[in-house]
Amino acid sequence: MFSIKVVQQWEKVAVLRFGRYRRLRGLAIHAHPVIDTLSAFVDQRVRISTVTAESALTRDTVPVNVDAIIFWLVWNAEKSILEVANSRMLSG
Repeated sequence: MFSIKVVQQWEKVAVLRFGRYRRLRGLAIHAHPVIDTLSAFVDQRVRISTVTAESALTRDTVPVNVDAIIFWLVWNAEKSILEVANSRMLSG
C-alpha cells in the first residue's frame, strides 16, 4: 500500500493527494500511500545555457557579434512545479 521514492540532495518534489498540493519535500527517502502522487523532481542546481553569436548594429552602425552564457536556477520549487507547464524545456 506504500510506495518508496528517493529524493536527492539537490532535488525537490511536490506531494499531491488526489491532484491537490499537500507539501514540498526535499532530501530523504519517502514512503507515501498509494493515494499520493509525486510531481516531477525539480533540480535546484545552477544550470548553464549558451546563446550563440548574435549579430547587431550599434547606434553608430558598427557591426558587433555578441556571445552570452546564462546561469540560472530554480529559486522557488513550489511555483516551478505548480505554475510552469514544462520547466525542463527551459534548460535547452
